[in-house]
Amino acid sequence: MKIYKLHNVERIMESIEQHGFQIQTIYTSPYVRPFLINILDWEKRLCSIAEVIEEWVKCQKNYI
Repeated sequence: MKIYKLHNVERIMESIEQHGFQIQTIYTSPYVRPFLINILDWEKRLCSIAEVIEEWVKCQKNYI
């Protein structure tokens, strides 16, 4: 059985955080209204990805 292990998630998490900051900047734009649904969806996806990675790393520390 092959076991997948995450390594160097810091870079991934930094990238997710940077994208989150960019989304926050986009919210301040006066032209955001037509894209708001897409932006909210993207923000939700970024949060979900970050949560999955965090949980994966926690689980990985307990079992590997």
